[in-house]
Amino acid sequence: MLMRCVLVIAVLAGGWAAGVLLLAALLRYSMFNCSANKLLSLLLYLPGMALLPGAPAVAAGLASGYGWTAATWTLSLLAAAITVVVGTWMVLSAIKSPA
Repeated sequence: MLMRCVLVIAVLAGGWAAGVLLLAALLRYSMFNCSANKLLSLLLYLPGMALLPGAPAVAAGLASGYGWTAATWTLSLLAAAITVVVGTWMVLSAIKSPA
């Protein structure tokens, strides 16, 4: 039981850590490199943004497999809320950024 709980927490924390590290690498790369490669920026941006809501969704799937209804609902709602925030951020940044 404890190992299952640790696994769900590790999936959540690992996904978030990977997403934040990808976005931090993108920020460092784009801030200090005037001629930033757009393909590399995109390859850092999209997985980083997908991992932020994706980690709770995968953790919710694991919790669902274990029969943990409350954890499944909580993680699913967290994933949905983060998806709305990330999606809004992506749309607004696409609208405001100069082409």
